Amino acid sequence: MCLELIAEFDPFLANHISKFGNKGKGSTSYLSFSVYEKFIEMMGEKVKNTIINEIKNAKYFSIVVDSTPDISHTDQLACIFRYGKLMVNL
Repeated sequence: MCLELIAEFDPFLANHISKFGNKGKGSTSYLSFSVYEKFIEMMGEKVKNTIINEIKNAKYFSIVVDSTPDISHTDQLACIFRYGKLMVNL
């Protein structure tokens, strides 16, 4: 499973799995809020780094930034990155 693979490189997650895993069922419990938060943070970093690397490797790119206040007068900011990805057929 995906989390077991990540646990090989993350001591926090490995410790959680060893403490709270359901050994009798053959499955692991990931119901802790902190585990969800850590997992989402790790996946978000991976996606962000992938996008940044693709933009850095693109020959051309553009950035569009826009903001508008919502009904509670909180400013909502949107950043749009457009880039071309070179596809090579071998």
